[in-house]
Amino acid sequence: TARMLRQLIHAVSPYRGCLMTHEFKTRLNENDQHLVDEYNNTGVNREERKPFRPWKMMMWLAICIVGLGVAARIIGTVYLPY
Repeated sequence: TARMLRQLIHAVSPYRGCLMTHEFKTRLNENDQHLVDEYNNTGVNREERKPFRPWKMMMWLAICIVGLGVAARIIGTVYLPY
């Protein structure tokens, strides 16, 4: 997953033409960076997540909007006089 993250960052990076190292530069010393890496690999951060699906989110958003629109129409026709 770290390799995929590096590839993604490289793909969207505005510095694609520049020579970049594979390691990320950090302002932390080695001990602090080790502590941060250790924290990031424990607890909730350890869980591997499913990939983000934007089209699935858009589908559910459209379903919710249409559903609320239909509910508003039904409520409007039932409770409001012409």
